[in-house]
Amino acid sequence: MKFGIKTGHVITGLLASGIGLIFNKRSNTLRDKIRSYFVVICGSILTGYITPLILLRWAWLDSAEYSVAFVFGLFGMGIVESIFLLITKLKENPIQVGKAIRDIFKR
Repeated sequence: MKFGIKTGHVITGLLASGIGLIFNKRSNTLRDKIRSYFVVICGSILTGYITPLILLRWAWLDSAEYSVAFVFGLFGMGIVESIFLLITKLKENPIQVGKAIRDIFKR
């Protein structure tokens, strides 16, 4: 365990993100391919950090530790893409995005 994460969680997340990438339709430009692989790696690292948090919260999932890592590997890639999309939108119009986020938390 380095950096507070288990290598097995990261590898499981990497496999799940890779499987998610297979079913994700993207253009074939070099930039999109590089971005896709970067998102897969970030998603697997995110899986390494999220899985122990989930297992701490719901201890009854301890026996399914790597299944949890696999599921979050699939979701981790989407979470990373959403973060990149948010950053892109913030660059374009930070005030409008800030108001939209504020409106979400006011509900």
